[in-house]
Amino acid sequence: VGYVFDHAPIFSGSAYVRFYGSIDGDPIGKNFNPILSLSKTEGVLKSLELHNITITDIVTGPHDYALSTEDGKRLLINTNQDTAKTIDNLKVILAEIKKATSTWQSIDLRFGNKIYVKHETQ
Repeated sequence: VGYVFDHAPIFSGSAYVRFYGSIDGDPIGKNFNPILSLSKTEGVLKSLELHNITITDIVTGPHDYALSTEDGKRLLINTNQDTAKTIDNLKVILAEIKKATSTWQSIDLRFGNKIYVKHETQ
């Protein structure tokens, strides 16, 4: 659970990860309750940083998260799945992408072991 104290100042770059989700009315003084606990989310972010993926924005939905990077790439994860398994699947697909010397625009990890990759067009 996160508590909304005040409007965030305007920063350039990735000083903070920005969370977006549904809060009715004025958010100041309300709790932001993402599906994954903030500590679990922090673990996911640290795991991603080990693979040089820095998340700047997280959009929470009823059953999934869309994580965006500084360079506009997106990761889609299902919060009902085991987070460790999702990270393991991501490691495998990133290794395969690296072998192929290609780059990715989005990786959809919401469907268990079925991973969908959208490659960047050049």
